[in-house]
Amino acid sequence: MQNDVDLESYASWKERWVEYTSDDFTLKVFANWTTRETVWINGEQISSTYSLRFRTVHEFQHNGDDYQVVVQWLNMLTGALRMSAFQNGEKLFDDTKQIYKWWTLPVVFMVSGAIGYLVGYLEGRFFS
Repeated sequence: MQNDVDLESYASWKERWVEYTSDDFTLKVFANWTTRETVWINGEQISSTYSLRFRTVHEFQHNGDDYQVVVQWLNMLTGALRMSAFQNGEKLFDDTKQIYKWWTLPVVFMVSGAIGYLVGYLEGRFFS
């Protein structure tokens, strides 16, 4: 295992980052609410996907080592997102954070519904 290890993580209402830095490499994992997931190692993009699954596994090799990065939604309503990484089967990190507060998703649905209703009403009232 590496001697000097640093783990930074960041979460906001729209995205989630984890950056793992060791003596040998830097692994960066990104996910956001649009289901975009991206993995970088030493600044090189290794994997990128849009995933509607609750759990996505990114597998790749780098310098003869096997890596596995897991991005898992624990709870869509509260925005709990777990990011884990493994090198040759050994856990590098396992980090869980909230992307948004529990009330954000219901508010977005209600506002979207109200806007849809208003557009439909105005279309029916003035354009039919």
